[in-house]
Amino acid sequence: MPAFSVSPVAGIPPPVAQEFPDFLQLQSNGTDLGLADADTIDFASGLRATRGTGENSNVVTVAAGPMTWREITTSDTLTAADLGNGIDSTGADPVSITIPLDAGDEFDSRGVLIFQSGAGAVSFTADVGVQLLFRSALLASMAGQYATATLIQREANVWILCGDLQAA
Repeated sequence: MPAFSVSPVAGIPPPVAQEFPDFLQLQSNGTDLGLADADTIDFASGLRATRGTGENSNVVTVAAGPMTWREITTSDTLTAADLGNGIDSTGADPVSITIPLDAGDEFDSRGVLIFQSGAGAVSFTADVGVQLLFRSALLASMAGQYATATLIQREANVWILCGDLQAA
């Protein structure tokens, strides 16, 4: 009986697909974010992603964007755009910064840095249904010019106020 053999032909078998994202496992804090067939990664505000060029075209770099400052001279309300950024109170007149009721996903457990560069006193108020937590020996007011404070969302409608606050 004659011998039988098969000689491989170039390209057979076909190569394994090397397309994005078949070889990535996406996770957050050790928890899988889904199957390898995801085709979009959505970065939160404050983060930016860039893709390399030339020899580095297969590299994606994720970096935090720079913190931005919003200047206020009159009383104002915290916005989602303030999260991860700062508010600078620059005026000579007193202002109040209001923490609004969280109506959805606009606030997501990030902080806002507050700086009082002006002479006007800065105080904090919370809308009805919002809990503002701070030490009982302190007031919800900044200690004076050049004071800094941070507002941190702990969970929906619960905020922590800490920093250079006025004594009670």
